[in-house]
Amino acid sequence: MAKTTRRKNGEGTIYFDEARGKWGAMVDLGTDVTTGKRRRKLVRADTVDAVVQKMKLLHGRDVAGQLTSTTTPTVAAFLTLWFETHSDEWADSTRRGYQDAIDRYLVPAFGTLRLEALTPSVIQAWLTAHKKKSGARRRITLAHAVLRSALTAARQLQLVPANHAMNVSVPAPKKKPIVPFTIDEAQRFLAVAKNHRLYALFSVGLACGLRLGEACGLAWKHVNLETGDVEIVQQLQLVGPKGKRTLQLVDVKTEKSRRALVLPDVCLKAMRAHRQAQRAERLKVGRRWVELDFCFTAHSRRGIGRVAGVPLHPRNVLRALHELLDKAKLPRRHFHSLRHSAASLLLAEGVELSQITLLLGHSELRVTQDLYSHLMKPTAARAARIMDSVLGGGQ
Repeated sequence: MAKTTRRKNGEGTIYFDEARGKWGAMVDLGTDVTTGKRRRKLVRADTVDAVVQKMKLLHGRDVAGQLTSTTTPTVAAFLTLWFETHSDEWADSTRRGYQDAIDRYLVPAFGTLRLEALTPSVIQAWLTAHKKKSGARRRITLAHAVLRSALTAARQLQLVPANHAMNVSVPAPKKKPIVPFTIDEAQRFLAVAKNHRLYALFSVGLACGLRLGEACGLAWKHVNLETGDVEIVQQLQLVGPKGKRTLQLVDVKTEKSRRALVLPDVCLKAMRAHRQAQRAERLKVGRRWVELDFCFTAHSRRGIGRVAGVPLHPRNVLRALHELLDKAKLPRRHFHSLRHSAASLLLAEGVELSQITLLLGHSELRVTQDLYSHLMKPTAARAARIMDSVLGGGQ
């Protein structure tokens, strides 16, 4: 008959297996979060104390208070669970980016591993291999960030003893150089765009630093043509899986992106003229016009089933931008360059970085500093001249 020894409440029973000459115990590890099944593990050792130590490790009750279970789900299974649990908290663009990082990078690299096998050395080897093959890339940086967030959740669920994704060296991708318009280039561009039907969009984008989605999603109900006040509360985005994306109106990127602006006079005049032109276009197309309240709409083309008043597709805005840049004999830039140009032109005029942060709708001042610190030299020189006039007056 096997000998048994009772432990404290909740620790289970340790018994002596005479056939094997070992002490053993069946450890209850609770319910598997991915399968819903009860998890148990049999441990054996030469002494009672050795069995107790193994039980403590499996229960996560060792000296460091860490869980060392060998029955954790695979990385692929846990990432699926984590994504399903939290995806409704993210913006659609964030959700797409996270799903792409999981499908393209994390599952192929780690999917079959158990969570406890995802050690710092394993993660570091993956990062280093990608750096050697393709250099530091933003997609790998994002994939690592997704893994780090998922492992934070795994640790909270006591599936892993630590977030090992935080204990690695992540290669920093090279930042693409920001090439904003100079004052002369900005003036040349707007002069060429003066007679274009999207002149108001480009002038507002350049003067107010709007994102492309914010400019395309701007509605007349958020623009006061008397005072020039503008509310940025929504944006137009491509939503859905690759190949099936549709334009949808969604909230702005973050709470800080929700902001109030005042149009400069040059933009206010452009918006008033654009409003009149749009009303004339609406009268011309008649019943084909669908009133959606967008400030900027697509061309009203004739044809069966064609409607007018629909929002602009972002790629058509970029196409128009490139045509105007070519006409002005300026290098082609992305629409986001207009946003960068707004920041750089204001910095050159000595506007405080905190005010530019509010104008652009950045989440925090640090983001603006990281993007535009290299453009602050003119501002620093201006500050030096001011201090010379203040402190050098008596010398």
